[in-house]
Amino acid sequence: MTQTGMDESTPWQFQYSVPRPPDGEAVEITAEQMERTLLARLAAAKDKSTQAMWELAQFYKTRGLLGRAMEHFCLLLKRVAGLGRSTMAEPPEPLTTHCPNGLDGGYD
Repeated sequence: MTQTGMDESTPWQFQYSVPRPPDGEAVEITAEQMERTLLARLAAAKDKSTQAMWELAQFYKTRGLLGRAMEHFCLLLKRVAGLGRSTMAEPPEPLTTHCPNGLDGGYD
């Protein structure tokens, strides 16, 4: 017996699946092209920009542009926190975040 209490002869069983690769050919684009694409998606999304803003924030994070990533994460947090307020009997206390430079949005 091991310290976890499992018999070492008991086989581990895992259930998982490997996602199917996307259809079509892979296309290489530059970071600048990807940024333009994501910014265009964000502009086109208008009222439904949550997913587009998330993708742009993730892109900036992976590129090491942490200031831009944090700006979009803060905007996203404020947007998501306000989504359910119109259906509430009493609005909750205002959202307080620790976003840099007092960011107040700009995509609404």
